[in-house]
Amino acid sequence: MRMIQCLLLIDDDPEELDILTEALNGVTPRIRCVYAKGAEAALKVLHQITPDVVFIDINMPKIDGIECLALLRNMKLPEQVDVFIYSNFIDDKVCKLALEMGAKDCIKKPYSILQLKAILRKVLQVADADEFVQNRK
Repeated sequence: MRMIQCLLLIDDDPEELDILTEALNGVTPRIRCVYAKGAEAALKVLHQITPDVVFIDINMPKIDGIECLALLRNMKLPEQVDVFIYSNFIDDKVCKLALEMGAKDCIKKPYSILQLKAILRKVLQVADADEFVQNRK
């Protein structure tokens, strides 16, 4: 399994960075969390770094998470970069579309740091393994 060093969070709410960073530091302090406030900012960030894992919020103004995922795939993001849809509400149709577009999985934002730590442990352990993808109908 490869060593994960950088996680990119694409979200319009900067408070999500604080929450994700706190949980990530509780799981492993060696992974850097980079924040992009929306898809346009993410494209700029991605010209400077190549993250190992990307979390994209679905509900963003201007360019939503699905459009952002399409932009990332069009810019030839390396295939080893695992992209997860990460949002408060994820419709089954939207999740299915995201998976078809190459997202590794869809993750509902949890209500507690403890739950988020558990999700991150699972994601970071298997970010390079296909068995994490949940079969969705």
